[in-house]
Amino acid sequence: MTGSQVKRGRFLISVVSCSLGIACTDQPLTAPIAAAATFSPEVSAINANEQDSLALFLSFSAPMADSARGIAISLDGTDTTITVTRNRQMATVSLLGLKPRTAYRVVVEAWKGSEHELSPEHIVATGAVPSPIRQARLDLLNGVRPTSGYILAPMVTPASSYLVIFDNTGRLVWYRDFGQVPIVEAKQQPNGNYTVFLGATRGWDKVPGEFQEVDRSGTLIRKWKAPDGYYTDSHELQVRVENGQTVAYFFGYNFHSADGLPGYNPGDSIAGHQLFRVTDAGEVKIVQDAWQEFSVDEMLEPPMPSGDFDHPNALHFDKDGNYLISYRVLGTVVKVDKTTGKVIWRLGGLKSDFTFVNDPEGGFSAQHDAQFLDNGDVLLFDNGWRHNPQFSRAVEYRLDEAAKTATLVWSYSHDPATFTPYTGSVQRMADGATLVGFSGMNTMVQVDAGGKVLGEYRPMVTDDTSSGFYRVVAIRNLFRYEPQ
Repeated sequence: MTGSQVKRGRFLISVVSCSLGIACTDQPLTAPIAAAATFSPEVSAINANEQDSLALFLSFSAPMADSARGIAISLDGTDTTITVTRNRQMATVSLLGLKPRTAYRVVVEAWKGSEHELSPEHIVATGAVPSPIRQARLDLLNGVRPTSGYILAPMVTPASSYLVIFDNTGRLVWYRDFGQVPIVEAKQQPNGNYTVFLGATRGWDKVPGEFQEVDRSGTLIRKWKAPDGYYTDSHELQVRVENGQTVAYFFGYNFHSADGLPGYNPGDSIAGHQLFRVTDAGEVKIVQDAWQEFSVDEMLEPPMPSGDFDHPNALHFDKDGNYLISYRVLGTVVKVDKTTGKVIWRLGGLKSDFTFVNDPEGGFSAQHDAQFLDNGDVLLFDNGWRHNPQFSRAVEYRLDEAAKTATLVWSYSHDPATFTPYTGSVQRMADGATLVGFSGMNTMVQVDAGGKVLGEYRPMVTDDTSSGFYRVVAIRNLFRYEPQ
């Protein structure tokens, strides 16, 4: 698209690059405009986003058009943003990832077949980023920056908690203020919305908490939480569409007596978890209950005693829809039957069904973020509590369910070695690279398939203050969900 131009009246569009994460279509901007075009778009309103000063929303009419998109070009020519093309039923297009306090020339471009037409131009300025995150950025510590894509992470400040997105240059391009409440697990769901947990629980605290789902404008779509009698766990939420319904999977917990357990006092209680399936119509089902599948005698991972006996921190799905669940305190990752809720096999822990092969550490310890890869391998973040010396790494195991072996086929540990006692994340990218979040050092590293560091990054709130995270998540597009 380099160098393509369209002129209507005083408006000249010159698209010079789509390399900075800008969502561009493949259609050129040089198609001839019909002399008697009947689909000319008219912008009726330009609305700033109350949740995000880096976004604008254009309301328009183009009743005869097939599709339309918004275009914004800064007056100084340093920034161009183009939305994804929308079908004609959409009366609003969004412009995301704009620069703060910057004036833009804005138009809507409408298409009918191979012909296109531009609306009259409008000049509008964006607002300021809230002061607590005005200096927020993703610093490059070494290596190079990615050529495309975005990083999503929570950013907690003394004033407020934010969900933020950085582009591949490290610039803040999206944010949502969630107020003065801790935020934990966050991601972009397959429906394109963002979800975040709000609350102070560690997975066993008797405090309220809930997941909130917002769209790209920051508008609250729905809330997800455990039913009465249970507390909502902060570690994982997966939103799916099943049989036409929006369905959420997440963990909740309740309490049993801890009397007689080593390290606990008379009258103490200990939490155990349930996997809930909740529909947007409010239907609730307990898919799996750890109290029914595991014993408190299986508690393995330090430090002990723990506030819960299982501590699930990751949920994933295999190609058949069965569940992969990581239980940190049990030191195990289990595959669970989607119909019965029964454990099919255990990887790691005191009752592992697999023998570890080619792993100098003999397996993982106190793990996080376990997931199936497309090839059936299991990828996870190994916190390494029981390694001697303690250190954390990302590992990939190839499972032979017949031979009951788990062969280490790939791993990465930071140089110099670092120990992340809690949290941490790992994500395989579309190009084969892996993003590893060493939350203990507030650092994320992108490595290639051979373990070579491509880049190392750190989210900064100010010049002097870094922002801790539970997970970091790479996303491919601000305007829609695209799987890695």
